[in-house]
Amino acid sequence: MAKPQIRKAQDLRGKRIGVQSIVGSTWMNSMLALEALGLEPKRDNISFLPTGDPPTMSQALEVGRIDAAVLDPALSRKLVNKGFSLVVDLAQENVFFPGLGFGAMQAYIDQHAPIVEKLVTALTESIAFILAPANKPVVLKSLVKNLRLGEPSLAEEGYHDQMLLLIRKPYPSLEGLRSAQRLMALQSPKIASLKIEEIVDPRFVQKLDKSGFIDRLYAAQR
Repeated sequence: MAKPQIRKAQDLRGKRIGVQSIVGSTWMNSMLALEALGLEPKRDNISFLPTGDPPTMSQALEVGRIDAAVLDPALSRKLVNKGFSLVVDLAQENVFFPGLGFGAMQAYIDQHAPIVEKLVTALTESIAFILAPANKPVVLKSLVKNLRLGEPSLAEEGYHDQMLLLIRKPYPSLEGLRSAQRLMALQSPKIASLKIEEIVDPRFVQKLDKSGFIDRLYAAQR
């Protein structure tokens, strides 16, 4: 999302992009957005400004503290309604990114596997809860509260966008992690030497999947 006068990729040259932190997820998504637009921060004099969480970032864009930001679909719709520009939609660009997930030291996983299994189970159940049509009122209320939308109609539109983004079986995304690795290596070159296949542990999701637990969650909804 960008200021109303920014309509195309070239208009972002020399501009400020809001992020939560450098090398954080919003920064990496911003870098992926710039790549999709054929832009390069150093060459095109694009700077990043830490501005806070996504709702605060949206407010910073509204008041002109920053020129652009990668935002949640509901927040993006709110700004579109106010005349701001959607410069690129990452959901339409086949961009791979890790998304929602848990991370832990391998030693902790080995010592506390039952706790990790419960966490993964809870995450899987939460996704099923969100996707269940019967729970829509609760999900909408959560969107309004946590994204500080103010307008219930925006939550309704954002809800439908989120339904397209959530993955029912939350296996770690190798493609997404490779994207994150490539971008993080720009700040810390040692990260480039890591083997992504060796730092993912899909066994907990696999156990839920092979046992039929995940399929039963969605069958119960029907």
